[in-house]
Amino acid sequence: MTVPSSLRQALRRPHAALLPLRIGFGATFLYAGLDKLLDPAFLQATGRASIGQQMAGWVSVSPIGGLVQLALPYAVAIGLGIALAEVAIGLGALLGLAYRLAALGGMVLSLLFFLTASWAVRPFYLGNDLPYALGWATLLIAGSGGVLALDGVLATRTASRTRAASPSRTVPVDLPASAERRAILTAGLLGVLALSVASVAGVVEAALGLRHGVTGGPAPSPTPGPTEIAVGSPSPAPSFVPSPTPVSTPSAAPGKFLARIADMTTSRPVVFQDPFTTDPGVLLKLADGRFVAYDAVCTHAGCTVEFDDTTGYLVCPCHSAVFDPARAAKAIDGPTFQPLMAFPIVVDTVAGTIRLAAE
Repeated sequence: MTVPSSLRQALRRPHAALLPLRIGFGATFLYAGLDKLLDPAFLQATGRASIGQQMAGWVSVSPIGGLVQLALPYAVAIGLGIALAEVAIGLGALLGLAYRLAALGGMVLSLLFFLTASWAVRPFYLGNDLPYALGWATLLIAGSGGVLALDGVLATRTASRTRAASPSRTVPVDLPASAERRAILTAGLLGVLALSVASVAGVVEAALGLRHGVTGGPAPSPTPGPTEIAVGSPSPAPSFVPSPTPVSTPSAAPGKFLARIADMTTSRPVVFQDPFTTDPGVLLKLADGRFVAYDAVCTHAGCTVEFDDTTGYLVCPCHSAVFDPARAAKAIDGPTFQPLMAFPIVVDTVAGTIRLAAE
């Protein structure tokens, strides 16, 4: 296979050394934006894995928690803006279109993530948002150098048209104004391209939602039934209570079946997959007889935690974060302060089953 001479020349330029960083960052941000747009749980004000829930969690740990609190009523709009920005930043980096603007956006967005989502990570070097911010800053300072960049192609064509329009060079050319117009046009083109990609993603998300019966809205409330008895309580309890204080409901109640009460022991948890987020989950029976269920994704770096039957703790095998399921999965050791997310469960003492509560 013969490599075109123009490509060989481009790859010999010093800026070609930044291509791995540029492609890696661009592809990651593009994927992150599309993943948010395709996730029926993310663009919601409440619920598991929603942007609203994530922002609410940042309020107590972020140094800009006050600003996050003020922005909470606009969580869905902010989540949509983040997703669209990530798509635009990813496309800009990969295509070299409005390249420095894309790099600036990536740096700012990564810094915001560092001050919110990654702020509780200890020690700080185990988080990834600060390195992303520094990497985007490097790309911003260096520029694309015209290597595999549409900016360079557009600049060359603009210069050619300018020379063709004034061959005698008697008409002065306003180069700064020309560069400014080109920057505005490329930014506009990048925005249109990002919206087009997002629109296609929206069509795909809608099609998948219809096929799988996912509407993104709240699930209907379960119809109250007879004999709703809280675990360990002698009197009826009329409503659902989120884990780790489960309640029992009739066997006809909606929700994913997790286990039979008789099969649960304190030394053997039940692993399941949340049908809403596809995250792994773990159902446990505590020493005091309570049942609790948690998202098994570690709040530090996303590894799956494992149950240690000698201590009764949930331990992350990647960076040794430790969570206590008896205390609402509080982080008691390791590089994170954030607890695991609790899943609401329904314990049916009549049918002898435990289900994941429908939301």
